[in-house]
Amino acid sequence: MKEKSLSISFADSLAEESIACISGYAEIGLDAVMEDGILKDIPIISTAISLYKIGSSIKERHNLKKLLIFLNEINNGIIDEEKRQEYQNKFKSTEKFRNQEIEYLLVLIDRYIDYDKPQMLAKLYLAYLDGTIIWEELTMYAEVIDRFLIGDLQELQKGAQYDVHYQKASDALLRLASLGLVVEHSKGFEVNNTCGSLSLPDLQQKDYEITMFGNKLIEILSNMEA
Repeated sequence: MKEKSLSISFADSLAEESIACISGYAEIGLDAVMEDGILKDIPIISTAISLYKIGSSIKERHNLKKLLIFLNEINNGIIDEEKRQEYQNKFKSTEKFRNQEIEYLLVLIDRYIDYDKPQMLAKLYLAYLDGTIIWEELTMYAEVIDRFLIGDLQELQKGAQYDVHYQKASDALLRLASLGLVVEHSKGFEVNNTCGSLSLPDLQQKDYEITMFGNKLIEILSNMEA
């Protein structure tokens, strides 16, 4: 029997009969993920196991659990059955193209360590499928998420502008600046002299403002817990 492609299996995993299985399995413990037969009703999991010869090591169980969480978040983000059918049609009508996308997503999920990152990736993928972002933006944001450490998303969600002394800026804030999610501005102060007043930058105090790139990511991840 010919194995289903990743694209077709992914589309089938969005079918109504698969949703309850995915939701339940995403909540189970790591040890239960590879129990005999427990994943047979989820097409994309079955196909991934077959294509990539996934075994029962801790790393492989961990990766399958992350994939389940990703799929569960995808299903949670589908607002109605009309939208679900629209997604299924996209996968089945552009099978080769979607296969490449899913292969890329699987590589990312394998790289991610935390369970919250597959959730973020799922929200990015839904935004891409809906046309909110293009594929190139998805890949950029996916790389940003890969470099997130604990607390980075919380720092990003605090507000549209930061006003802190540079020496007291958190590691997370400085990391967000390096990722292009916030931009640093030096605050100025006035110096009076015989020729009048002169504005100079204050090297000790900075403003940190969220960029358009950062704001768009916040919008996509808007219902992630801070």
